[in-house]
Amino acid sequence: MTIIDAHTHFIPESLEEEAVHRPEWGIELTRRDGTRWVSHEQGFAYPLDETFFGGDAKLADMDSRGLELSVMSISPTLFFYWIGASDAVSFARYANDALADVVGRVEGRLTGVATLPMQD
Repeated sequence: MTIIDAHTHFIPESLEEEAVHRPEWGIELTRRDGTRWVSHEQGFAYPLDETFFGGDAKLADMDSRGLELSVMSISPTLFFYWIGASDAVSFARYANDALADVVGRVEGRLTGVATLPMQD
């Protein structure tokens, strides 16, 4: 029997570098007590755990939980419903490409669900 986690959030590892050039996203990445945090204009904030990236930390976490497969999709905090349609299309393309890259590197352990720019 295969044990599957069908609901895992994904955040592109390059989000910090991208956000600097994308003020329309309304997010900022900062450090608090040595931990990276994502902060949104709307006021919510959360620690940026490396398991969101889908790399080695994610696989180690899966192994510790006895999971064989995780289905990853963009974190709901990054749906960006409040930005313009063309910017949302650009973000969706960026996020989906990043997710496809991660899934391709760990074939068989991760699969992905794409995001769509719902305002377009």
